[in-house]
Amino acid sequence: MFRKLCPHSSQRRMQALLSKPWKTFVLGLYRPAAAGQVWSQRPPPWWQSLLFLVLPLILLSVTLQVQLLQLYPPDIPDQGWPVLQRWAVYIALTSLVASLALALIASLLADAFDGRADLDAAMAAVATAMVPVSAARAVSALPSGVWLSLALLAWAVWVLYQALGPALCFRSGRAGHLFSSLMGMLLCALAVGWQVRDLIPGAAPAVRMGRLWLI
Repeated sequence: MFRKLCPHSSQRRMQALLSKPWKTFVLGLYRPAAAGQVWSQRPPPWWQSLLFLVLPLILLSVTLQVQLLQLYPPDIPDQGWPVLQRWAVYIALTSLVASLALALIASLLADAFDGRADLDAAMAAVATAMVPVSAARAVSALPSGVWLSLALLAWAVWVLYQALGPALCFRSGRAGHLFSSLMGMLLCALAVGWQVRDLIPGAAPAVRMGRLWLI
């Protein structure tokens, strides 16, 4: 059974993509609005997107990042250098929780902006955006990778913005309001994370800041 259709749905294209859900994730990287229309009908269950796409991406990116940090250590005092293995577990867990929280908040806010609350569709959009985010995390550890990392993050923001509107059946213009709310919440989370940076394992509290934490 299909879900209740959004007004902009196109049946023939949907039928072709619904039969191959992984192609929809690939489509979401360069045509996120079209992928969002597919997810508005029959998205994969949220836990499948989380466990089979987001989690492997996080583990791969964190592993690459740790390896690159060992090859190209940032300019941080010795007492501020964390135990990379424990730090990797910390980053992986917080990234996984943050991905689920972002999808959940987007779904809960959908009703407030005349959309449709749908955790499955929101999680699919977030999972697609995690592809460039994971790439950004890995390349950020390179000596000159900061600009490429910023470009990848901008790509992720664009994917998320374009995909969430159709996926949650927003009317024209309302998706921008939702996205502004999500970005404000992310900034608040960043501020809180900065204050609790002492939880980063292995580094002295006085120097737990700077490039390593922001990565």
